[in-house]
Amino acid sequence: MSDSLEYYQNQIALTRTELKNLRQKLAALKHEHSEEIKTVKTMLSGFQCANCIETAAAYISNQQSLDTPSPSEDISYSPIGYIETTFENKPAVPGQPLVLSNAKGVVVLNTDAFNNPEHALSDLEDFSHMWIIYHFHSTASSGPRPKISPPGGEKSQVFATRSLHRPCPIGLSLVKIHSIEGNKIIFYDVDMINGTPVLDIKPFIPLYDFPKPSYSYMSFV
Repeated sequence: MSDSLEYYQNQIALTRTELKNLRQKLAALKHEHSEEIKTVKTMLSGFQCANCIETAAAYISNQQSLDTPSPSEDISYSPIGYIETTFENKPAVPGQPLVLSNAKGVVVLNTDAFNNPEHALSDLEDFSHMWIIYHFHSTASSGPRPKISPPGGEKSQVFATRSLHRPCPIGLSLVKIHSIEGNKIIFYDVDMINGTPVLDIKPFIPLYDFPKPSYSYMSFV
């Protein structure tokens, strides 16, 4: 029994000695490594790049210009459909939808936009109204006007009116949904001419789309 105890005591002492030696070697390696790092830093500090800062700045600027779209970049959209109405020209169209609130129109979705257009409309029946975003194709060629003379009013800046003559000839109308049949949406409150290209439709949500109104008479033109 005493022989076994002495054996294990010797093994423990030997292990402690080995651990001490390992610690000393690690400390020596750490010191050697730190000295090598200092040497490398000293060597690198001797190198100079006269145009490094300018080159880096030019590279960053170039990358930013590639990632940022140009303000003059053209944006192109394809209509998702068109509007069918009884109004064939602009003079016949009501100035505001409520003038002929019972007039019906139809949004016809193109099959090019969706393979199954009716699937894109399946949940729209849950809403009473929708927004139609469309292109003023009949007035696009006449160009924008910075000031507009509304009927019975004085000239006002175009962005304070609902004029057709805008820098981007895009129309926005809130209409009442009557029914949906396949790829067609029948609606009331028409104020577009026949064949008007449709860019998008969105449901009207009163909680978000009906803030407390504050407007002037000019807002209705």
